[in-house]
Amino acid sequence: MLWVLVVLIVLSASGLLYAARGPMRGTPGALPLTVVSVVQYLLAAVLAGARLMGVA
Repeated sequence: MLWVLVVLIVLSASGLLYAARGPMRGTPGALPLTVVSVVQYLLAAVLAGARLMGVA
């Protein structure tokens, strides 16, 4: 079940990054979206790492 959450987080981060680096490039709202997507990628990596190490 944790893998489903990791996949959903990665998909969300990818969508935000696409929006920030694609259609919204150059707008003031692009930087916060980029920051949120990077944080989501880091969270997904931490969750996946915890699962692989047997902690979660």
